[in-house]
Amino acid sequence: MFTDITISRPYSTAAFQFSRENKVIQKWQEMLIFAAAVSAQEQIKSLMKRHLAPESLSEKFIKICGNQLDDACVNFIKVIAEHKRLPILSTILQQFIKLRAAHESICNIEVVSSVPLTNAQLASLSGIMEKRLTSNIRLQYTVDKSIIAGVILKTDDMVIDSSVRTRIERLTSVLLS
Repeated sequence: MFTDITISRPYSTAAFQFSRENKVIQKWQEMLIFAAAVSAQEQIKSLMKRHLAPESLSEKFIKICGNQLDDACVNFIKVIAEHKRLPILSTILQQFIKLRAAHESICNIEVVSSVPLTNAQLASLSGIMEKRLTSNIRLQYTVDKSIIAGVILKTDDMVIDSSVRTRIERLTSVLLS
């Protein structure tokens, strides 16, 4: 069975390539954010479950979006609706954002710490990771007291976990085995 990510990849790639070639990446991201928010509404979800004809569904969807979508994005929505892919519009958006980040050499890093970090600490962390990953860094920061102490850094393909909670879990595992 295909996953939503696998199914959404050709659509997000096509949307990104079109937006890049026409130098409207930011505008397309904004339109996709809006369209994904519309598709998440309960009324739209119920329309999708009714198994309406694709033309009827896309017509209603586009009418709800109003003038928030340009002609190219309207055509994109029609294609998605025709192939019954409106339910995965949020996944298409996520893939589009990843393609944009890769295009702009941006690495999104989720930072989790047990205590609030200062702006200087975050800037230092960003600088270190920028050198290590040779990319521009975008930090998303949260505080989670359950990690006890330390920091956890997560990207799409890497996790650096220096939290005390993980160290305790590893020690417990070794002692119990």
